Amino acid sequence: MAQKLAINTMYPDEFLGWVQNQEQRFELVDGQPMMMGGANRTHNEIAGNTYVSLKSQLKGKPCKPYESDFAVKIPAGNIRYPDVSVDCGRADGKGKDLVSNTPVLVVEVLSNSTRTFDFLKKAKEYKTIASVEYILLIDQDAPYVIFQCCDDNRKWDEFHIIGIDSKIEMPAIGVTLQLCDLYEDVMFENILENIESSNFKP
Repeated sequence: MAQKLAINTMYPDEFLGWVQNQEQRFELVDGQPMMMGGANRTHNEIAGNTYVSLKSQLKGKPCKPYESDFAVKIPAGNIRYPDVSVDCGRADGKGKDLVSNTPVLVVEVLSNSTRTFDFLKKAKEYKTIASVEYILLIDQDAPYVIFQCCDDNRKWDEFHIIGIDSKIEMPAIGVTLQLCDLYEDVMFENILENIESSNFKP
């Protein structure tokens, strides 16, 4: 879980200059740097698989995938680092980090400690970014993805994608993600129980 540092309130640009000199991972939340907890092997496997699948499908196209060192600015002032994102515009260089101007897809890999926070808090923040069209919340305990997408009127729909043979289509960026690719080399136990415990109700 994230841990808040007791320091003075920071503005986004100030944070981006500060964070490039930190060894730990931070996000900016309500003007305060929040140190992020480490990810386990399964989390990293899924995030890596997602990035690789996006990378191969977006090769030669204007949209580019990025891993978790690519920052996303929330209009209200927070700065988040999704596990994977796709940007369809230019990135601004901020030291060793990059900041997304036009993210279209953001991906979070869920864990027991962050599942509710990512679903209720982060997803809500991502929806305030005008360029974001797709949000993926990928469970790491079962082949189960919460897929959120918006229409031209910014009305959001939510789909629960279940099963290793399922797929997720995102025509705005010309990508189809197969769950079997996202979960490559990931082993599951008690899949049905995990799906039931992860199944959020709006």
